[in-house]
Amino acid sequence: PIIATIDAALGNFGSKVALTMVVIAFVSCTLAIQAAAIRLIFSYARDGMIFGSRALSTVSPRFHMPPGAVAVAAIIPAPDDGCIDFAAVEGVQQVA
Repeated sequence: PIIATIDAALGNFGSKVALTMVVIAFVSCTLAIQAAAIRLIFSYARDGMIFGSRALSTVSPRFHMPPGAVAVAAIIPAPDDGCIDFAAVEGVQQVA
């Protein structure tokens, strides 16, 4: 219903522009949150405050970024993002 409302109010071209701006805003916010999480994981690991701090605080000499912190920041939210289909796992019931 939201897309139909925007389409009715702005027309076909206007709705595509508006929805494109929404997608760009969503992606930029996601990237900002991801970057903040990586920096937070790295800083805690650098100070030795979390488990696996040695691996998480290592900086790649080639890419100048902490690959361990990037991997953790990408893997931890994966189940919540829908990247993992828990309904396909045996023994897990899907909530309707």
